[in-house]
Amino acid sequence: MGYFPTFVKSYVQQRALVSFLKKSEYWAERQWKTYQIQLLKKLVSHCYDHVFYYKKLFNKYNIKTDDINTFEDLRIIPFLSRELVKENINELKAKNYKESIFHRIKTSGTTEEPLSFYVNKDKWLANHFAYNRMFMHRGGYKRGKRTVSILGISNKTRLHRLLNTLELSSLHLDNQYGYFLKKIEDFNPHYIVSYPSAIYFLAKFILETNVTYSFDINAIYCHGEPVYPWQKETIEKIFHCRLFDIYGNGEKNAISATCEKSDLHHVFPNYCILELIDAKENPVTTEGAIGEIVATGLQSFIFPFIRYKTGDMGVYTSETCACGRKYPMVKRIIGRISDGVVTNDNKIILSSEINHLISQHSNGVLKWQIKQERSGKLNITLVLYNKNISKDSIKESITKAFEETFSNEFELMFAFSKSLPDHTTRKHRFLIQSLPVNLLNDHIF
Repeated sequence: MGYFPTFVKSYVQQRALVSFLKKSEYWAERQWKTYQIQLLKKLVSHCYDHVFYYKKLFNKYNIKTDDINTFEDLRIIPFLSRELVKENINELKAKNYKESIFHRIKTSGTTEEPLSFYVNKDKWLANHFAYNRMFMHRGGYKRGKRTVSILGISNKTRLHRLLNTLELSSLHLDNQYGYFLKKIEDFNPHYIVSYPSAIYFLAKFILETNVTYSFDINAIYCHGEPVYPWQKETIEKIFHCRLFDIYGNGEKNAISATCEKSDLHHVFPNYCILELIDAKENPVTTEGAIGEIVATGLQSFIFPFIRYKTGDMGVYTSETCACGRKYPMVKRIIGRISDGVVTNDNKIILSSEINHLISQHSNGVLKWQIKQERSGKLNITLVLYNKNISKDSIKESITKAFEETFSNEFELMFAFSKSLPDHTTRKHRFLIQSLPVNLLNDHIF
C-alpha cells in the first residue's frame, strides 16, 4: 500500500523537475550563476535555522548567513567529511521535517565502509528519474525504445515489460558472455545502460573472439564507475555508437554528465555546486590539474551536505562545450583518491594506467582484478574465456609489458579463477588496495 503513493508523489515531482530542466537547459552563464546563488543562500539559511550541526558550526566560526553571497563566500564554511557525517548523523537531520519523511540509505561501499545518511524518498526518486531522463535524452533516448541494462541485479535475466527493458545481471557475466550476447541479439535493443566495466568486458570479448552481431545500438549510457579512456575507445569501436557517461556519488549530492558534443562532464547547476581542491585543500584552478571533488548539494534540505569531501577526483577545466549548455564543467572524472598502486620505491601510479597495460596484453582474458598489500607487489587474478589459452603465455605477456613500462618497480604474482565474486558491491573492482594511498599527495601519470 505504501509504494503507490510514493510512486505518484515522486512522479509528479519528476514531471515538474523535467519541465524546469528543459526550460533552463540553455540559460546563459550569468543566469545560471544567479540562480545557483539564490539556491545556495536558501540552503544556508535553512541549515542555520533547522540543522543543529550547521547552527553550531556557523556560530563557532562566526559565519553569518548574510555573508554567503558568492561562490567564493562559500569557502568560509569548513569542509564536511565522511567521519563528520558518521559522528553527527542525527545533528545533520533537519528538524523542520516530520520523522516519517526521513528514509535512511547507505552508499555502496565500493572502496570504503558504507556511509549511512537520510533522504526524502519522494524527492530522491524524482531527482533520480528526472536527471537520468535528461542525461539519456542527450543520446536520443525516448521512452519505450528497446533497452538492455547490464547492472547488478540478483536475477540472471529479467524482462521489464513496462519499460521495454531487458535486464541482465553483471554478477552472472563470468564465462557466459556468449549466452548474454545471444540474449541481447534476440532482444535487438536500441540502447544499452551499463556499468562501464561490464560493457567493456563484453566489448573485449567480441573484439578478441571476432564474434558477430546484428543489433544496431544508437547510444550507450554508463554510470556507477569511472569510464577510462581506453575502455571508451574499445566500447565505441565495437558498438559503433557514442558512449555517454554520468557521474553521481552515493551520497546523492553531485551529478555531472557528458553530452552529444564532447566528453566534458557538465555539472547540473541546480543540483549541486562542485569545487576541486588540492592536497592542501586549496582551490584547483589550473587547466588540466587534478583535485578532489567537493560537493554542495542544492536539492537535499532534509540532510544537507555543504562542502562535502567526496573522495572522488576530477580534472579542472575552464573549457566550454559546443553543445551550448552553459553548465560548469569538469574535464574528466578519474575515480577515488585511493585508486592507485604503490611501487617498490613508494611512488604511486594511477590504477587506470595499470589496468590499461593489462588490457593491451591480455588476449584471452575475460576480466581481472588486482590486489595490493605490500609496496611493489601486485597479486593479479585472471578469468579466462577460453580453456585452451595458455596461462603461461598470458603471464609472460603481462610480465614483459610491466618490465618494459615500469622496469623493476613491481613483482607480479598471478592466479587464475573461474569468476571474481565481489562480496561488498555489485560493481566490478579492478583494484583492492590495502595500503594507504592518496593520489593527490604523490602520483604519476
